Amino acid sequence: MKLLVDTNIFLDILLKRDNLYEGSKEFFYSAHANRDQTVINAASLKDIYYFAMKGLHDKKEAVRVVFKVYNTVCKVIDCSADDAINAIFEDGDFEDNVLRQSSLRNMCDAIITRNKKDFHKNDMPCFTPEEYMRIRT
Repeated sequence: MKLLVDTNIFLDILLKRDNLYEGSKEFFYSAHANRDQTVINAASLKDIYYFAMKGLHDKKEAVRVVFKVYNTVCKVIDCSADDAINAIFEDGDFEDNVLRQSSLRNMCDAIITRNKKDFHKNDMPCFTPEEYMRIRT
């Protein structure tokens, strides 16, 4: 499976969010064990960098976090102008619509997110990390 990982999953790990950290961390182990490809939208890297800077207060460390995601955890997929334009005309959260458009264009099989309600269209399955692990193990 090709899985688009929403920014909030990375933030669970980066910020060690209570009750979410372990599930998100285990998701990546599970996806790797299942030989599923995890991808992240290039637009999400800016958000990860922002929160890394905010939490770590160290630009060098924040850059290291972003490059670790880029080089080891996920393949980065692009966000095209068409993705953004198509997202404008949809109801709901613009950023989530951009991710959905990008996932469709890049032929992803599902989106892994904490905010399933924000991906309200039925053309792309969405799972929490825990749901994914129940389905794939």
